Amino acid sequence: MSWMYTSISDGMLGQIVAFSTAAEIWSSLNQIYTAASFARVSEHRTTLQNIKKDGMTAFAYLQKINSICNILASAGDPVSSQDHLTFLLNGLGPAYNAFVTPILTRSPQPSIEEVHSLLLSYDARLDRQTAAASLSSLQANFTNLHLPKSNPKPPPRPPSSHSPYPYSHSPQTRPPPRPNYYQSPRPPTPYPPSTRPPPRPPKCQICFQLGISKSKNYSFDK
Repeated sequence: MSWMYTSISDGMLGQIVAFSTAAEIWSSLNQIYTAASFARVSEHRTTLQNIKKDGMTAFAYLQKINSICNILASAGDPVSSQDHLTFLLNGLGPAYNAFVTPILTRSPQPSIEEVHSLLLSYDARLDRQTAAASLSSLQANFTNLHLPKSNPKPPPRPPSSHSPYPYSHSPQTRPPPRPNYYQSPRPPTPYPPSTRPPPRPPKCQICFQLGISKSKNYSFDK
């Protein structure tokens, strides 16, 4: 029994110190480690069921799943190929729907190694497309920053009650008055008294001189 005490950690000695035979110590240790192993297996199973790719690369995601599967296998609870593939596909986001659907509908089911290779290729393609879209967005933003911005015209101000022009048109931009085709013609305006021209003197019908009437010439002839 002495070799058991020397090979057990100090934390475990308190749990076997009450036993007097090696069989009792061995049975107790077996129960302790079995319970710990079951808890560990349950924890890793839960982690595998809830694993998500999120921001990880495809390579890091596959490595994490393989590591958990190896731990479970070493604990005596290996993961089947069907479960391995199910956990792997369930952890992919909506961006991988085009990848997941053909895998689920394939018959026969592809191997884990084949799915790994396909996922790495698909993830690299997504990265290239995302980088190209980001570059196009940056170029568009850069172009918009350097384009001259047109100054929008301010809206017309409402007419003021104190303005001599009650309408929105200014004197320079007021449209010409529309002609009234139904208006009667105005009569000619007479000369005002101050501007009326003086009457012309009478013209003689005999000598054709101004200011001499025909009656005077007639009396002169007699």
